[in-house]
Amino acid sequence: MIDSFNCLLMRKYLLLFPFVVFLFNVPGYARDEGKIRRTPLFWESDIVENSFIPKVSVTQGLVLPDSILSYSYQSESDSVLVLKRIPVYDVQGNLTHQTEYLWNTETRQWMESSQLEMDYDLDGRIILRAFYEWNLDRKIWVEKSREEYRFDTDGRTTFFTSYRWDRSLGKLIGQYWNEDQYDAAGNRTLEENYVWNTGLDKWEGQSKIEYSYNEKGKVLSQINYEWSHSESAWQVYSQYKSEYESDNFGQTISEVVYYKGAGSEAWINLSKNVYVWNEQGNMTDRVGYRWDAPAGNWAVRDKTKYVYDDQSRLLSELYSIRESSWMDEHKYEYRYDERGNIIQESRYNWDRDRSAWVGLYQHDYAFDQWGNETMQSGFQWDYEKNGWMGMYKGERELDEQGYVIWDVRYAWDAEAGDWITTYRSEFAYNLFGDLIVQESFEWNPVTGSFQESYKWEGIYDANGVLHIEKDYYPNSSGQGLVITRKDYFFYSDLSGIARNHLHSVKIYPNPAGECLYIEGMDGSEVRIYNLNGQLLLLEAHFGHSVNISALQQGTYLVAIGKGQESVKRLFVKE
Repeated sequence: MIDSFNCLLMRKYLLLFPFVVFLFNVPGYARDEGKIRRTPLFWESDIVENSFIPKVSVTQGLVLPDSILSYSYQSESDSVLVLKRIPVYDVQGNLTHQTEYLWNTETRQWMESSQLEMDYDLDGRIILRAFYEWNLDRKIWVEKSREEYRFDTDGRTTFFTSYRWDRSLGKLIGQYWNEDQYDAAGNRTLEENYVWNTGLDKWEGQSKIEYSYNEKGKVLSQINYEWSHSESAWQVYSQYKSEYESDNFGQTISEVVYYKGAGSEAWINLSKNVYVWNEQGNMTDRVGYRWDAPAGNWAVRDKTKYVYDDQSRLLSELYSIRESSWMDEHKYEYRYDERGNIIQESRYNWDRDRSAWVGLYQHDYAFDQWGNETMQSGFQWDYEKNGWMGMYKGERELDEQGYVIWDVRYAWDAEAGDWITTYRSEFAYNLFGDLIVQESFEWNPVTGSFQESYKWEGIYDANGVLHIEKDYYPNSSGQGLVITRKDYFFYSDLSGIARNHLHSVKIYPNPAGECLYIEGMDGSEVRIYNLNGQLLLLEAHFGHSVNISALQQGTYLVAIGKGQESVKRLFVKE
């Protein structure tokens, strides 16, 4: 069952989470397939399943509910108590246990349903997540899944294992077991993976790779292992090693890779790459060779040409292969906006039959004035129509604080050759930045209009603490929304240790005249808004006070810090 309390917060913070740009990392022995790769679909983060938020960070500090009661609605006036959740936290505010109870309407008693157990290291990273279900017949908790993690001092995952409940065996069995090791420079030196052998009821090796590196972090050796079932041990089946040559500037100008198979004592030449660099330190050419054993020499295999603009931004990559003569194979092209954000990347393949470039895929991006990504779209080549065909598109608008105002999804209309709107969500926040309403609409092609498909409401107190959330879904006729669920959040003490962050920041005097004094967050950014949400004053780094003499008399909101780490207060200007 999805935890609605955690899903609420996951929805809110995932929407505010900055987009990630993934750069394609070419393995040491892989053919160069391009330097820039984006991972699209920023809206995939909206999908939340079995997610748990260990820390519930609301606007004015860490506020932790002691219990949550859920009601299911048959109609606006007909509700039934269905669920109770009791969370338990450690002194850092991490969720360590959560028990769910179902309400038995016949006995009018709570029945145990499920339980979550979590543990953390000293840095607050999850090292254990276990899920239990209540066995009504045996009156005991039965563990259904378990995940364990370990991390090094730099936060990299060094160990992961997972278990699941097997109905046929009636017990918990293994799924995955992964171990990684890193050197002092952060290079991975070991990848070791195991899977569970159900027949033998034990772990068995799946893959193992060992790496070594030079002082520049380039791979010197790679040893691949396979699992011997007869000996229950790892055995080497292939090895690679690399030799590098650098110029006077320390840039690699050649790399030679050697190979040795299982049982072989001799290294054989495998591949070679030669690199050319410009004065700005950008690679402009790469030429690849393969070892021609019969001829006993290196034979040219492929090459890549890189082109840059005057700001050293990559504009294109052209990959060619050598057969009887040089033949273009594929190319990448990139475009940027005036701020340097990549706004388009395209890949084309050379069609030998047509002697022309044919598109493979294209991704477009757009950004607002604050650098937030506001649009992503993807296209693939339609060979029948000899043009681009849409795959996905999403747009959204964010305010200056990074909060999502609306989000729109599109689908491709093949007949019209254009995008059609399919889904839209709108978001509203209170002055503290808490999400208070989320409304979603789906496009109805029959009526040619949007219809509400979902609504969420959150009700907070004056300090920004969540007390009620409501879910609405379409009624049976599909016309309009009706409430289907309401959750109540209860807090035994809002002035204890969980509110330390709230009490550590003080503003005075209140009401204030010429200056507003702030203690507890020196050097942070300060923004002052009127009650309509209009930004009136911004100081990037303040000392102990803010000059508010220019403000008119009235009530204002001051925000100290940025984003989810900010603390907000109301004050009166005299």
